[in-house]
Amino acid sequence: MRAYGVGEFVRTRMLSELRVMNGLERHADQRQRFLQVAAATVSVAMATLGLLLAVNLAVRHLISIGDIALYVAAASGVQGGLAILAGAASHLVRAHGVYARYVELMDTAKAQVSQSVSTSVPRLTRAIVFDDVWFRYSPNLPWILEGLSLVVPAGMFTGIIGLNGAGKSTIIKLLNRLYEPTEGRILWDGIDIRTFDVRDYRTHLATMFQDYVCYDLTLRENIGLGDVSSIDDDDAIGAALEGAGLKGAAESLPLKWETMLSRIFSSGDGGQSSGVRLSGGEWQKVAAARTMMRSNVDVMLLDEPTSGLDATAEAELVGKVVAMRAGRTTAMISHRLFPVVHAERIAVIDHGRLVEEGRHAELMSRPDGLYSTLYRAQMGTSSGAGAPEVDTVRAGGR
Repeated sequence: MRAYGVGEFVRTRMLSELRVMNGLERHADQRQRFLQVAAATVSVAMATLGLLLAVNLAVRHLISIGDIALYVAAASGVQGGLAILAGAASHLVRAHGVYARYVELMDTAKAQVSQSVSTSVPRLTRAIVFDDVWFRYSPNLPWILEGLSLVVPAGMFTGIIGLNGAGKSTIIKLLNRLYEPTEGRILWDGIDIRTFDVRDYRTHLATMFQDYVCYDLTLRENIGLGDVSSIDDDDAIGAALEGAGLKGAAESLPLKWETMLSRIFSSGDGGQSSGVRLSGGEWQKVAAARTMMRSNVDVMLLDEPTSGLDATAEAELVGKVVAMRAGRTTAMISHRLFPVVHAERIAVIDHGRLVEEGRHAELMSRPDGLYSTLYRAQMGTSSGAGAPEVDTVRAGGR
């Protein structure tokens, strides 16, 4: 805000929105007060008319003074009851809005598991298959995936690449059943994943999301969340740190693994915080280590795992992932090609569809293909001349 001088713009926008909100609240309050005054006026008028009638009847000796007293008490009780009823009605209207939202959220949660029949999840031995999958986040939004047919073979390292907005991250979300396909199926060795119990199914996956979370917890806890049952297992934490290339950096922290990765908590010593703030690249390594806590699962899914790393750290992380997951199913999504050039299978996604697939050399042999075009653009070459360098990197990484 300082660098772009947008303080006054944001302040003006905030005050404008507040005026609108206050206006709506004021209108609602005025309407409520009008109704309350109207109801009170009618109530008082009716009670007054009744009292005058009762006094007239008493003057004519048709009722006693005690009857008048009884009427006054009854009228007061009715007015009090009506006031309580009006207040309850007001609360009911407010509560209805909250409850409607609650029901909507609960229905969303139920819809996700509505097709689940708690089928046990077998070990993946053949492939994950996207069978003509269509998906969009809302009926009034454009399609993200348009008839995607994709095979992720078991026991292989598959790279999934494409331009921004091609639908790559949506593939990861669908595989984790954070969303369900609008049309089509995702098959796990031929079984629709919607038939699996969601919690059981997710124990077979390890996912590093592009929008990973930086928790205000210690380094150990931030990594251990990948497998909470092993959060106190020093060997598991150490292996994850080593796999993400963080072990040396972790040892240099003030309290090593127990260092708070936040500056909002104090250590109790004079209010001074012993926490640290990591750089973006270091946080990405923490997220990678969190994923590596599940290194033995059936499928590891990595969504842009090196986007915040320098070239050296990127090569190191990719090499360790390849070595750690040798012979196991791994899918890595990236818009940068270096992390996936050594993949055993590369799938190219464009506008929600699979447009190319194969190994690096095979895809580079198509000069007009999307993959070779992207590769030449990123490597700054006019041909596939950069491929031999990739082979060297691959050999070193393996």
